[in-house]
Amino acid sequence: LEQLIETAGKRRKEVAVEQVEIDKAVAGFRELLRELKFELRNRMTGLQALEQRKANEEARLLSVKRLSRAYQNQAQQGYVPRNEVARLKALELEISKELREIAEASLQLQAGLKQLLNTDPATMLVITDPLESGVDNYRLLSPARLLDEANRPDLKRVQLEEAYYQKRVDLERARSKPDVTLRAQYDRNGNTMLNFFGIGATVDLPLFNRNQGNIQHARINAQKAGVLVQQQALNVNTEIMQAYQGFRNALTFYDSIEENYDRSLDDLLNVYTQNFMNRNISMLEYLDFSDTYRNSKQILIDAKKEVRQQLEQLQYALGSEL
Repeated sequence: LEQLIETAGKRRKEVAVEQVEIDKAVAGFRELLRELKFELRNRMTGLQALEQRKANEEARLLSVKRLSRAYQNQAQQGYVPRNEVARLKALELEISKELREIAEASLQLQAGLKQLLNTDPATMLVITDPLESGVDNYRLLSPARLLDEANRPDLKRVQLEEAYYQKRVDLERARSKPDVTLRAQYDRNGNTMLNFFGIGATVDLPLFNRNQGNIQHARINAQKAGVLVQQQALNVNTEIMQAYQGFRNALTFYDSIEENYDRSLDDLLNVYTQNFMNRNISMLEYLDFSDTYRNSKQILIDAKKEVRQQLEQLQYALGSEL
């Protein structure tokens, strides 16, 4: 019979090292989820922006089609020149082309969303919530609160790396202590004695191998990991403050836009359409406003989208949900 007895708590320290390895794997999985969540939400924001852009262009197209039908009837009776009808048809085709491009961009975003959500590829995803929904809940964020709520898995993984090598130092030091091997032997008729009973103990003498190389290696890596922890902590705080300032800047620009500006543009489009139909304004004035309507609506969408993206960037920098 033979039994090895490990000294200096080697078994306990090996378990502690393996536990840190498990914690590192958990932190790595959390980091993967953080990346995937950020990608998912950005794609959803992009899809929301495309839905609103599509609604704006459909409103323009409806207005132009209405004018085109009316002018075509009047052109057949000789009341309006045919070149105005042709110009309206050209604008109608231009808007239709833009709607097709929006549909193509939407399909590309949906393809990625379906993969992330593990959804049937034949399903069409439609996000009904507006871009600005829920943003008001984050207007009172403070930098101090954000820094307190930060929970970055990449920082946690670096901290675990430091803890791993610190425990490696303890383990390698323990391995420098010799283990004890106990033995018991029984021999019948195999020796000079009829029934031989023997016991013994074996202990290595660490005269030349005291495991100093492995101890030093683990100590240096622990010091290196400690420096990386400080650097990563500084990077995390910097990213959080940068994301917070980006969110505040986007929110400030969005707040500078008049509250009812979006609705007033729709009202003006109807007014311009009716005035052009009644020949109160020229073709040039109507087309000029049509471009202004499209550009202004796009600025509004971009402002809302920027606020949403900056908010998601802030949550990504925090590593936790606000």
